[in-house]
Amino acid sequence: MISAGHAFVQNLRRGHYDIATHTNPSHQLPAAFAELALVL
Repeated sequence: MISAGHAFVQNLRRGHYDIATHTNPSHQLPAAFAELALVL
């Protein structure tokens, strides 16, 4: 499970997902998790 989470974060940082792309790159990870929290 940890490796799946790590892979998700790495892919998110590399821009493989169209989530939180509207934010500053240094704030993309927290913004992406905030968006995901709204969906879940």
